[in-house]
Amino acid sequence: MFDRESSLNQFYLILDLNKRKGRHCSLGELEKLNDECELDQPGIYFFFEPGEKRQNGTHRVVRVGISGSSLRTRLWQHRCKRDQSQFGYYVYTALMFDKIERGEPFDEFIVEVHKYFSQIPEPLRGKMLRFDKRVQGYLEGMWFTWVPVTKNSDRVEGPKGIRFFEKKAIGLLSNFPREGIAQVDIPSPLWLGRYLTTENLRRSKSLLRSKMASVLKSGLWVHQYVQQPPSGDWLHEFELLVQRLETLPDLQMSDPLE
Repeated sequence: MFDRESSLNQFYLILDLNKRKGRHCSLGELEKLNDECELDQPGIYFFFEPGEKRQNGTHRVVRVGISGSSLRTRLWQHRCKRDQSQFGYYVYTALMFDKIERGEPFDEFIVEVHKYFSQIPEPLRGKMLRFDKRVQGYLEGMWFTWVPVTKNSDRVEGPKGIRFFEKKAIGLLSNFPREGIAQVDIPSPLWLGRYLTTENLRRSKSLLRSKMASVLKSGLWVHQYVQQPPSGDWLHEFELLVQRLETLPDLQMSDPLE
């Protein structure tokens, strides 16, 4: 019988190994990795968020993603380019609803938030761009760990490529309701993703409403693969991938979650 909690524990031990090998950084300190060549490779990454803990008190993953070309480019998009990052867009929308609930005057953003900034008329565009700086500040407080692979199509889309590991990791981490699957490591009561409720999203014209609804259900800042059946049969291959990586020099990265 599949033991999801045991498989999750094994998964997090692998990520801990990867972190001990020097592969961890806050999004706000991405510049410290400017000389790290392996970020110019494809790879898979895992994000952690302040305040989000597993039931054992350690930090839980809140997003899984891949880049088929350059990890560095994708991470910069998440940090600075809301219009090129669904992750950034989801966080922007959730933080907007959070601030509205707290009494800040951002209701006028709701009917425009689904648009690219270039499509929003002034002076509202300027207001929404200024709010985007606050969103960037929130994202910069998250940290990530990454697993690079060589620039080879099989390492990205192959049977044991990073796309495979992305699907498997999300299926294991997701708390999207699935028959016979117990909830493990649920989001904290104050998790920002809890503002992506059906009621809030109904007020937006976004075509991504149904996808964003998966964030709240799964406890992850993703929408794809959250209904995948969880399994642990891939963890050995994933661990081998991490074990083969060299240890990086100590870059004296701060851990904003500690």
